[in-house]
Amino acid sequence: DSSRPRQIIVVSDDKGIVYLTNSLGAKAMSPAEFLHEEQKPRPKKQYTKRRAEPLKIELSYQQQEEINRELRRIWQ
Repeated sequence: DSSRPRQIIVVSDDKGIVYLTNSLGAKAMSPAEFLHEEQKPRPKKQYTKRRAEPLKIELSYQQQEEINRELRRIWQ
């Protein structure tokens, strides 16, 4: 039982298994189709660089003062 049956491929010539596979939302293919698919060159995936969104950190005045005191203590 899969949460994403569309990502499953069942390779079989058995009509009962093919019917059951399709009824459950997965893909079925014959061994000949599978072998033909495996021989095709796969296109390379193109990745795009995503820019990271700047973090928005909101500190209270008290938190800011606490950080400043700690930094002063460390750097003095």
